[in-house]
Amino acid sequence: MRRLLSAGIAGALLGAPGCPADPTEPPPPLLLVVSIDTLRADRLGFYGQPRPVSPHLDALAAESVVFDAAQTTAPWTLPAHASLLSGRYPSRHALTAHGRALREEIPTLASILRTEGWQTASVVNSRHLSERNGLQRGFEKRFLKRDSAPQVGATRELVDQALEWIEEERERPLFLFLHTFDAHSDYRSTRPHRGRFEEPYQGHAAGYTKQLLAHRQGAFSLDAEGRQHLLDLYDQGVHQVDAELGRLFEALRRKRRLDSTLVVVTSDHGEEFLDHGDVLHGRNHFEPVVRVPLLIRPPNLAVGRRIATPVSLVDVVPTVLGQLGIAPLEPGELDGLDLRPLWESPGAHWPQRGLFIEGDHNRSPAGMLASVRRGNFKLHLDRATDRVRLYDLAADPGETRDLAAPRAAIARSLRKELDDFLEKAPQPSERLPVSDEDRSHLESLGYIVPPDPGPSGSKENEVLPHQHRERP
Repeated sequence: MRRLLSAGIAGALLGAPGCPADPTEPPPPLLLVVSIDTLRADRLGFYGQPRPVSPHLDALAAESVVFDAAQTTAPWTLPAHASLLSGRYPSRHALTAHGRALREEIPTLASILRTEGWQTASVVNSRHLSERNGLQRGFEKRFLKRDSAPQVGATRELVDQALEWIEEERERPLFLFLHTFDAHSDYRSTRPHRGRFEEPYQGHAAGYTKQLLAHRQGAFSLDAEGRQHLLDLYDQGVHQVDAELGRLFEALRRKRRLDSTLVVVTSDHGEEFLDHGDVLHGRNHFEPVVRVPLLIRPPNLAVGRRIATPVSLVDVVPTVLGQLGIAPLEPGELDGLDLRPLWESPGAHWPQRGLFIEGDHNRSPAGMLASVRRGNFKLHLDRATDRVRLYDLAADPGETRDLAAPRAAIARSLRKELDDFLEKAPQPSERLPVSDEDRSHLESLGYIVPPDPGPSGSKENEVLPHQHRERP
């Protein structure tokens, strides 16, 4: 029965009626979902970056479906990944804060595929994706490398583990989820990536999380030159991740596995470099933080495609299930849509819909931000102050001109759509205790502000620039 099931799923993945379970046949299909934590879309070549930062991802994009207007569901790691793996918005999956877990009744992509006879494996580099939070639900094999702000080059170890498990699985189709953290702050990289894009710089910006948090608190100031230096450091980290993923893709090509692999590459959120006065991520819903890369490489795609239609991370699960020929358990169970008609039937009717972004962290009160995008218009709502801002992303992609007053009718319509969406949110799951170790770890990554930080610019918050100039 397992061999027959695997053969049927293989046929769906490859777009063929079925594949014989013959030992002389190639290994069974592979679903590879890659999440590159904190990857800002416009720092990649296939989204317009002029630097050669991402040659391997650029090559993959040339033979994939590339979504030019993909957005996350939340501006930080935990709720965004829960949406990626469940196909639901944060208020539906309820994993919206530290110390919460994915709702017990919610299946994940891994649990669905495991029920269908797939082997499932996760290789991740973040405690946010731990079993405790429910995001390992459905994975039979699990490799968790603890994330840390000063880590350097962890993606190599993750890719090694991914390749080992890909090589091992010969009986069943395999779903492998790979999550990398090397682009996250601290912005550090290994040789030969270190120094690749850096210009001569004599300032104090060093790309350390603690220093960037000090900037938020007013204890450290960044100028335009410092901002560019941070982008240089960040690009080097992205280049490092790209090189390791290139090693993975090349191994699949060499073993003739890529043609039977459905590849999805995306991110949980982007990163801000003073675009709107802030750094890091999590505290606003502007495009540098919420626009994410998304490419999908189906095995049967004849030529690369570009899709301008706005899409969301909640669309990944239904699209993957559709490609595999697996229907959700019940109609309407998922918040996203199967995106395949966008590239399989260009010009066909596509439903107009709002795409939602929820939540924030390190704000007071927390979780007050919400946004909705419909077409080119995007409405920001701060529920703490009831302030709304409206932007036309086609005419103003930098979100610099608030149209809430001159386009009041559109603002009212989107505000009502957003309010209706938020009112339907179920009650959040019960909070889990956060240990002192976990709290300290989250503080080091910038996800929790230390207690009693003192006023901005106070000596208690001061981070002296020279304390962060050493390099590994």
